[in-house]
Amino acid sequence: METKFKIGDVFTKKHTRDTIPIEIYEISYNVIEPIYKLKPIRLCGGDVILGEEALIELYNKINK
Repeated sequence: METKFKIGDVFTKKHTRDTIPIEIYEISYNVIEPIYKLKPIRLCGGDVILGEEALIELYNKINK
């Protein structure tokens, strides 16, 4: 299955100014879409687990 993102991609939440960016550290696959596990880059807060569509809807990718 092809994914739109890769391990190491960094995101920030849409429509906010002061959130800590999160980074993809694991990708797993189910029948419908890839599942991404993300962690805050400053280790403040818990991990986030999202499907690809939710990741696109809720977060902006930070281009490095």
